[in-house]
Amino acid sequence: MKRIEYVLLLLVMPVVSIAGEGGIKEMNYSLGLSGSKADYGSDATLGGMIRIPATKYIGLVLDLGASKFKGKNDFIDSESNSIGAGVILREYGLGSIDATYHHTATRFDMPSYVSSGSDKHSRNDYSLNGEFYLMNADIFASRFMSKSEGEAWHAWSLGSTYYVNDNLGLSIGGAGMDAKDNYYFYATYQPQFFSNATGISIGYQKGPESEDDRYSISVQYFFNTKVSLKERSRAY
Repeated sequence: MKRIEYVLLLLVMPVVSIAGEGGIKEMNYSLGLSGSKADYGSDATLGGMIRIPATKYIGLVLDLGASKFKGKNDFIDSESNSIGAGVILREYGLGSIDATYHHTATRFDMPSYVSSGSDKHSRNDYSLNGEFYLMNADIFASRFMSKSEGEAWHAWSLGSTYYVNDNLGLSIGGAGMDAKDNYYFYATYQPQFFSNATGISIGYQKGPESEDDRYSISVQYFFNTKVSLKERSRAY
């Protein structure tokens, strides 16, 4: 885990030491719908987010989400609700760091033949994330911890987004938890004919086993900001 902490430190130091305009440029809202499919099941998620300027360099993020999972191959159906909050420190021309917290409550649709055990589960997630803006690329790293019922899991991720143009970004990266690595690729496009108010993403994630491979798609609508994808990622 030392390598990810070292990368985050490198990202944090210049953000703190170099002056400039930053934070969240203006309050903005979004609503998104996403879905994914894998050999073990499929899911759909509806989520909303609000980003609020706090000071010249600091912004606040609040989000809510609800999802439904349909399991296959002995995986149990479930429904989840989540709430989260975060603080972001950003300098527009350089990069950002942010810390987030999420609480998720899940209810499992337990089979009738299961006579013991709870059908409810809760989880608390914490993350520290850093981004560095380098011309047409964003380089990012994250450290993640999840706690549930007295147990804890740790994960890391590294990746980069390259902006082919101001409204098309290609992302590639990797993540690991419990010595099991995952790799992913996403393409995000913000069509100008939707007045720069809608983002569409498609993605593929490669897991350690073939049945872990996952395909996803999402659509996000931004209510009060009509800016390019690149500017939205770096200033909103």
